[in-house]
Amino acid sequence: MRIENPSELKGAIKKAFAMDKPVVLDVVTDTFALAKKPRLPG
Repeated sequence: MRIENPSELKGAIKKAFAMDKPVVLDVVTDTFALAKKPRLPG
C-alpha cells in the first residue's frame, strides 16, 4: 500500500492489520520538511 497523504495513514495501518498476510506500507515523506526542535523536559 502506498500512502502519500498523512490523512491516509491511520486507515492504511488499520487495513494492514486486518489483512491475514504480510503487508508493506510505502509511506511517502517530505525530505525537506523541518522536524520540531527537541525540548528537554523540566
